[in-house]
Amino acid sequence: MRDSSRLVDVFVAARTESMPWLPSVDSNDTIAKWMKSTLIPISEVEIAEFDGEIVGFSSRLNDKLDHLYVLPEHQGKGYGTTMLDRVKTALPGGFDVWVYTQNDKSKAFLEKRGCSAVRESDGMDKREKTAETLYQWKPN
Repeated sequence: MRDSSRLVDVFVAARTESMPWLPSVDSNDTIAKWMKSTLIPISEVEIAEFDGEIVGFSSRLNDKLDHLYVLPEHQGKGYGTTMLDRVKTALPGGFDVWVYTQNDKSKAFLEKRGCSAVRESDGMDKREKTAETLYQWKPN
């Protein structure tokens, strides 16, 4: 990954804009260290670019979509859909993705693209202590 600091920018900006209710449990430095030491080395990370700048990214691990974020100013332009389509191609048997239950925008995005909610968790086992909904995509 040539510019993991840009991934941090995307991650923080997208989460701040779309999830202002989510507790912030990490500093940008901690997020950067996690990305460099864990996310990037063990996940399949794909980026979305516009004019040579990273505007979004997705990561998947095994049969799970872990992250899909697009900068707020680039949302609604097809980057998220393109990245989700790439995940569908890479995982043709289907995949799971957890979404914060309060994140109506992400839930609507996934539902519009064929993912279905299958169960909920109270999120108490996570650092944010925030309820989550498990979505699945299965091919037709």
